Amino acid sequence: MKKKGFTLIELLAVIVILVIIALIATPMIMGVIEDARKGAATSSAYGYVEAIENSIVESMIDTPLQDGSYKVKELLNVEYKGKGPSQGYITIENGQVTNAKLCINNYSIDYDGTKAGISELSYCDTNYEVTIIVNGVKDVKDIGDATSTEVNIEAATIKAISCNNNAIPKVEDNVLKIENIYGDTTCRVENNLSEIVNNLDNTKATIKLVNDTAIDSTITFKENTNVELDLNGKKITGTANLMKNQGNLHIYDSGNTGSIKASGNVVTNEQSGNLTMTNLTVQSVGNSNVLNYTIQNKDNGILTIDGGVYTADCIVIENQDSGNITITDTSGRLYLYTSADANNNTADNYPKTIVNQVGADNIIKILGTTAEKCVSTEPNENGICIYNAKGRSVLNETITTGNIYIDGAYIAGVSYAGVSNFVGTIYICNATIDNKKRGIYADGLSDGQSGYIYYTDQVKLIDSQIVSKVNGHAILDNTITCR
Repeated sequence: MKKKGFTLIELLAVIVILVIIALIATPMIMGVIEDARKGAATSSAYGYVEAIENSIVESMIDTPLQDGSYKVKELLNVEYKGKGPSQGYITIENGQVTNAKLCINNYSIDYDGTKAGISELSYCDTNYEVTIIVNGVKDVKDIGDATSTEVNIEAATIKAISCNNNAIPKVEDNVLKIENIYGDTTCRVENNLSEIVNNLDNTKATIKLVNDTAIDSTITFKENTNVELDLNGKKITGTANLMKNQGNLHIYDSGNTGSIKASGNVVTNEQSGNLTMTNLTVQSVGNSNVLNYTIQNKDNGILTIDGGVYTADCIVIENQDSGNITITDTSGRLYLYTSADANNNTADNYPKTIVNQVGADNIIKILGTTAEKCVSTEPNENGICIYNAKGRSVLNETITTGNIYIDGAYIAGVSYAGVSNFVGTIYICNATIDNKKRGIYADGLSDGQSGYIYYTDQVKLIDSQIVSKVNGHAILDNTITCR
């Protein structure tokens, strides 16, 4: 009997099928291999850190390893079994490795004191360039594998300095020191803060003020920017709409004497921006009838206010259009003060300290400790103080269905209402409310829309009444939670 084999077409079909399978499977297999290599490099980082800390303990009797930063090449005597880093840096504090930047098997690894992971930066490159631009004039320095460099500047003639790629600038006298360099870095030295902000890229940047600066037009931190803005004890002043944030922005003051002040709106966080403001002094000065605000959060923005002093003639903090705000005193006492006497006696024009203004799904969380004292004449020394001299201290407006959560604050004022609500919901778990007219004011709308204020017996009322009006509801409920 004659045996029949495969035809040429059948063989070609099988080959095509095998090729297709290979094309599909190869990237998956390579991905698994790549993930395994990254995992091995990360595990090696943990092992290396443990070996260093063991070495520190063993050497304490003879020549202890002092706190500080070291290159991997300076620690060749550390006994470690396995694939250690070929280069990189570690930082030791109190006998523990608190930070490491390592190159293992050509993978860059970050270790923050507890967790290791693959870094977006390159610690395997051994030849870094630092580009320094001074008022438009460019100079390039080749620093090899060093992590810091210095350059002389005329500090009195500039306003601010920025460095990208996680590098950190410092100014001492007329010397610019650039630290934490782990890759090619660009630093700008400018007498115009707007010029620095307009040239930000999408790497993490640090901006440090060198002298007081005035801004004559709005500066915008755009989407995909990631910025640490240090006032450094200096002052920013300007007219209305001073700053806008659409990226990731943290503003703080390492010098503790800086401030931000504008004759109108000061800072707007918008378009899903993430803004954190830590221990700042911020002031809006303007006409209360124009509804100027110190901080406005909108368009799905995320805003965190942590400690500081914030004052306004009309609105201190305004939230709208699905904004999310957290107000806390983790980094220090927080004082929010509205001073103006609105000339127009309609509800919309009463000055407001904290307000959910427009839109649905607005959330404000006031989570801190209750200040021991809350007055108009001086900031509190601890906790959270929210003071309104003429209007409403905390408010859910008539055109929002947002929620407000209060757990730890002293809310005070002499007119209209301490905590006021129209059609949203407010939860008060723990607070002191001192308002000479209405402490808790559950309002509503004549068209039948109603709002609710829930409070617990941990709420202390001083010279204050609980008032329900129209379709408003104020309800004692010890089962509510605010955190």
